[in-house]
Amino acid sequence: MKITNQDLERLVEALNREGAHLLEGDEWTDRNPEWKGDYARFPKFILQIGSKTYGHAFRIHCTGGTRYQTGWGEPRFFDSYLGMTKAEAYNALRFLVAGIRAGKAVQQ
Repeated sequence: MKITNQDLERLVEALNREGAHLLEGDEWTDRNPEWKGDYARFPKFILQIGSKTYGHAFRIHCTGGTRYQTGWGEPRFFDSYLGMTKAEAYNALRFLVAGIRAGKAVQQ
C-alpha cells in the first residue's frame, strides 16, 4: 500500500478527535469575532510533512488556543517525532491514535 500525505492528514484528524483532551489551552477568543475561520482559534495537532530526501523528519505539533495561539509547540504527553518516511509516520500516528482510544476505553 502506498501511503499518501492525505492518509497522514486523516490520521491527524482522528488524533484531533480522540486526543483533544491532551491539548493545553482553551479557545482563543481574544481575536476579532468575524474571523470564524481562524486556524489558530482552537487548540489542535498539526502535521509537519517531512522528506527523507532532504533529511526532514515527519513531526506532530500543537498549535492554537490560549496556550499556543499562532505558534507551534511540542506535544506534552508524547514525542513529536513520527519518523523519516511516510510509512514510519503513518504507523506512529496509527499507534498513537490506537493508544489514546485504548486509554479512553480503560478509563470508562
